[in-house]
Amino acid sequence: MDYISWSQEYLNDAEKVKEDIERLKTKLKKTHGDEARTLRANLITLRTMYTDCMKTAELLAIRGGEYIAA
Repeated sequence: MDYISWSQEYLNDAEKVKEDIERLKTKLKKTHGDEARTLRANLITLRTMYTDCMKTAELLAIRGGEYIAA
């Protein structure tokens, strides 16, 4: 696998994580108490995963000779 393809996989994964984040944010609006705290913790984890995916995609693209606006 080349760096550009690998980078694209990370971008695709980041998009999936972003969709999960949006679903949790919507669910959080209707939730209270302990469940809301759990959702907030899950959102923190997902945001970290999203950032990691985007940074990795950017680094792989650069290694492959391309620049992506992350």
